[in-house]
Amino acid sequence: MRRKAVLTTLLALSVLLVTGSLVLAQDDAEPQAPEVFAHEIYGGCYLAELDQCRIHVEPFTINVDAANNERLAEFRLSANNESGGTSLLLYHFSTDASYSRMPVGDYTPSFVQNQDYGAVCGETYNLRVTARGATPSSDGSLLVSAISGPFTCPQPATPTAVMQSLLPFGASANMIWPLVLLFLLLAPLSVWVARRQRS
Repeated sequence: MRRKAVLTTLLALSVLLVTGSLVLAQDDAEPQAPEVFAHEIYGGCYLAELDQCRIHVEPFTINVDAANNERLAEFRLSANNESGGTSLLLYHFSTDASYSRMPVGDYTPSFVQNQDYGAVCGETYNLRVTARGATPSSDGSLLVSAISGPFTCPQPATPTAVMQSLLPFGASANMIWPLVLLFLLLAPLSVWVARRQRS
């Protein structure tokens, strides 16, 4: 009886150790810091989830020549895919307002500070800003105003075979904690039952 209780306790502890190592392995897939580039526009790509990459763009300013009565009429922020895949239009600002209502002076888009953009893992991108200024006599045309250097999104994380068999992915990925608590409760209970049977 005593041997059975010891074996049950050792089994419960080993399962607890394996579960703890799985939780630590899952933490390794947390988002990584974006890569930084010494260009007019800065950005990079990180692994947001096991199979989902996101592009992060640092805040940037579009210089508008207000001294020559120019105002910002339109700009586009895109991620050009250098791997041959689909390029992404991340943001498009355009105003149909008359010249007198267009933004005056240098413009720093506030949306960049609040969101990142989906990307394909393993693909190489560069960021490009094209802008169009308007004057009272001309609508202007879109011109490239900033380009980042190329950056490559990380490859999707591949869970180990043990993780695939024990850890569900997706919305129920946090089911590991109830299992840990269950094992913590069962180990002392098995020792108590073994002692009770012995007496």
